[in-house]
Amino acid sequence: MTANGRSVIFLGFVLFVSSTNLRYAITSVSPLIETIQDQLALNRSLVSLLVSIPVFCMGLFAPLASRFGVRWGIERSIFFFLLLIGIATMVRTLIPSPLFLLAATTLVGIGIAVTGPLLSGFVKKHFPDRPETMVGVHTIGIGFGASLAAGVTVPLRDFLGGSWELALSAWGIVAILSLLFWWPLLVRQRSDPAPDLAGPELGQMPWRNRRAWLLVILFGAQSGLYYSTTAWLAPFAISDGMTEALAGVLTMVFSSFTITCGFLIPLLMRRFSSRRKPWIVGSALFILSGLVCMAVPWDVNPWIYTILLGIGLGGVFPVMLILPLDETEHPHETNAWTAMMQGGGYFLSGLTPIAVGFIRDRSADYANSLLFMIMVCLVLLFFSLFLRERRLSVVSPQNRGKSL
Repeated sequence: MTANGRSVIFLGFVLFVSSTNLRYAITSVSPLIETIQDQLALNRSLVSLLVSIPVFCMGLFAPLASRFGVRWGIERSIFFFLLLIGIATMVRTLIPSPLFLLAATTLVGIGIAVTGPLLSGFVKKHFPDRPETMVGVHTIGIGFGASLAAGVTVPLRDFLGGSWELALSAWGIVAILSLLFWWPLLVRQRSDPAPDLAGPELGQMPWRNRRAWLLVILFGAQSGLYYSTTAWLAPFAISDGMTEALAGVLTMVFSSFTITCGFLIPLLMRRFSSRRKPWIVGSALFILSGLVCMAVPWDVNPWIYTILLGIGLGGVFPVMLILPLDETEHPHETNAWTAMMQGGGYFLSGLTPIAVGFIRDRSADYANSLLFMIMVCLVLLFFSLFLRERRLSVVSPQNRGKSL
């Protein structure tokens, strides 16, 4: 294997390890949420903030990624915010105080919010000729970290003598260990020229670009559907007569398909067609089919709509991560586009599962909630039709984004 081949493998591994840190702070809480509520005497609204705060932080603080990337450089910025995720995760249960726990969770959310767009800039910088493959690595890293934390946290608590505090804090060690792999990059690129070469316009958010706002709408719709499905798939199945244990297996199947498709779809794009619109439209149709199967008045095998949703939601996410790379030519510009897309998108997506729950509380069943999710999916499908394939080699920065 050549030195260049070893370097690509190492950078891909660093990308994967770093991506695993972007969801475990959220998914590790879910299995212990009842325990945390009882131990800290919290009501359901307050304890739910442990999950919703990081999501809203991803919406509010993602725009900071472009500024840090330009000022500090991509690698140094990622290193710092991974350190923030690790430390905040480890200390969030240090003091038995709900306020301290929520404050530390906010810091974790800020770290996640900034690291995500920076990793897209990292892909643009180091893998400009293979973005689909590396976005697949990025996606499967996110899914692997989320699934691992969701499945291991309870056994880890039991192993640690029943301490939910230690079980949650232990996930911070993953972020700290991942810094070991970043250190060689910082040493090798101690004098990163990117901040000096990047003009200030490359770090600016594309607020006036219509195509950027199109990405915000698309990302917000797909992410809102994902978080709504994650939150309400199991309760819907239980209300339909499924046992809690089997509903948990149903959720695992959904997660498995999202992870698998999140990795395979970018590879298929690279192999068969690099056009983005057909993959988004096709994924949206899978999502729509799954939601319709849930909403129809006759019984549909739950495994059918679970697999349809897993394929659709797993397929659309990596394509969305690729779109900012298509629209930009410089890593710092990619940071800005991704930060705006994820910032606005995650803010919108944080409201979607809340709306689904609000509608459910005021209805006799899930019919109206599913109708709302179908409407969100139709928004995703409709606006995806406005995507136009771009060839960056013939599109100047001055003309990019003047038309949809």
